[in-house]
Amino acid sequence: MAGGNYHNQLYNDYVTLTEKYEALIAELKKQTAQHKADWEEMQRLTKQIEQKDKMNDKLIKENIELAKQVEALIKEVARLNQINGMDGTNSGLPTSQTPIQKKKHVPNSLTQSKKKKGGQPGHKKHTLKKFDEQEINAYEEHKVVECPHCQGTVEKIADGKTKDEFDYEVVLVKKRHRFPVYQCTNCHKKTHTPTPVRLKEENQYGPHVQAMALTFMNEGNVSINKTQEMIKGFTFSEMVPSEGYLAKPQRRAAKTLAPFSEEMRKHLLTQSLIHWDDTVIMVNQHRACLRFYGDKHLDLYISD
Repeated sequence: MAGGNYHNQLYNDYVTLTEKYEALIAELKKQTAQHKADWEEMQRLTKQIEQKDKMNDKLIKENIELAKQVEALIKEVARLNQINGMDGTNSGLPTSQTPIQKKKHVPNSLTQSKKKKGGQPGHKKHTLKKFDEQEINAYEEHKVVECPHCQGTVEKIADGKTKDEFDYEVVLVKKRHRFPVYQCTNCHKKTHTPTPVRLKEENQYGPHVQAMALTFMNEGNVSINKTQEMIKGFTFSEMVPSEGYLAKPQRRAAKTLAPFSEEMRKHLLTQSLIHWDDTVIMVNQHRACLRFYGDKHLDLYISD
């Protein structure tokens, strides 16, 4: 009996332990499944966080780029506002280029008065003086051919009054230079008169024409084509130098003055204070820059 109870007791313990084991296995599977679900959820959340981090990085970069663009736009607006605010009072802008919405500023310190134009009462009249007799090189006598009252014949009885006139006229000079050939009476060798360099062509314009052209272009700032027309008008259409020819004296004069211009430039650079300005000009339909350097004594213009 005792042995049978012992076996029964062992069997019951075995059954109890088996049930506990199976319960533990079931609980372990449940916990494992829960942990797996938690791990998967954690992985999903981690991926979401990584995606959000990437999105945030992208947004940060986009914000930085937008901030740079906004800064550039602010600077551009400030620059345009500055340009829009320029006129003859705060820059070298010509009065003719004053913006439409702004009042044109005329740089004139004179105030308008109620006086009439021209000389004022008490002002000394300036007139040309009569010529001295030795200065006169031309005469013109004005004659009366009949009596203005009865149309009868008239005769001169006195010299009457005189009036002087100061004028000038253009005289066309068509000069032919001769260069004779000489022969020595002693050795009988021939000598040809040397020809000046400026007379290398069969016919060429003289130095006065070149001087007049340079005066028009440099002193009067007259364009080449208008200089051509002016010379044509002065010479009654007989002298019409080409625009190509008129450009040559400019180049020769500039080349001759190059050392002087360079010395002046170096001298100006040694001064404690100089003024400078840049102006855009057109040269052969291309944009160029005319630069000014100077002080109260010197003015130097250089084109780039």
